[in-house]
Amino acid sequence: MRYLLPGICLLLAACTSPDSHYHTLMSSTPSAAYRSHFDISVLPVIVPAQLDMQQVVIRENSSGAAILENERWLSPLADEFTTALSAQLAERLATQDIAGLANQPNRPVVTVKVKVRRFDSWPGNKIHLQADWILTLKPENRQALCHSDLSQAVRGDVSALFPAWQTLLNRLSEQIAATAITLSTQTASCPAQGNL
Repeated sequence: MRYLLPGICLLLAACTSPDSHYHTLMSSTPSAAYRSHFDISVLPVIVPAQLDMQQVVIRENSSGAAILENERWLSPLADEFTTALSAQLAERLATQDIAGLANQPNRPVVTVKVKVRRFDSWPGNKIHLQADWILTLKPENRQALCHSDLSQAVRGDVSALFPAWQTLLNRLSEQIAATAITLSTQTASCPAQGNL
């Protein structure tokens, strides 16, 4: 019996899973050089269903993927994306996200709707984001329907993915903010595409 207890302890220790690591898309955003005269309303971002979880999903090759149980977003990916995008746009435009709140009288609102088409993470290779987004200015009912196709080289292991994703999301928010500013005064054109 005295040999059984240490054996059980060793077995339990061997079965203990590694600690989970939590990551976020939130990052610092440059202070706005432009103070907008409109509010924004960022709708929940739509991401592919197979990626909308807390576990990080990576590409292993052109046809394979893996779910990393111990590398996790702070919240399911769609929520993480929405929260980060809202914060970045509010900071860039020096305004507030009023999604779910009442509009201020006589103040225009730009509604932001984003649908992510691709969110590929290739450790040691690159990250790749494709997203369609539509901005609607109320009460004028002007719209801009745009597409972003952004990628960035990533060197190193899985840990290098997360600062790269923060950088890429910053680039997306920069494109959306610039288009929103134009839309608030005239018919907007979509930004030119390019890789970082």
